[in-house]
Amino acid sequence: MSSIMVPRIPRGSLPFEVTRTAEIPDRTFTWLDGATGLPIPFVSQPHTFELRIATTPVTVKVTGIFGANEAPNVLITFIEGELDSIPAGHYHAQLWATRTSDAKEREPIDFRFIVKNRIG
Repeated sequence: MSSIMVPRIPRGSLPFEVTRTAEIPDRTFTWLDGATGLPIPFVSQPHTFELRIATTPVTVKVTGIFGANEAPNVLITFIEGELDSIPAGHYHAQLWATRTSDAKEREPIDFRFIVKNRIG
């Protein structure tokens, strides 16, 4: 994958908030095709996905991310404790999709990835 993680959080990026040591609920998104404005049909046009979080070193999640043809067309699932090694803080994160037929990468979705400590 040819990408460079930037250390800043893009203005207007989506907030993606999780709490350490707590169960993280599944997240769904609707990823629109820039040319048509329609949800990308990730089942008809199979893709692989990566969630990249700008920690040191970069945290990369490739399992538990699924595509669908209709909105919401991306589902991210987490297993218990999967993100517990990430310290509390605000991080830049990106969700990448790569079409399997020709390895074409979609423009990533930027997130403000917020990790909070559990209170109590």
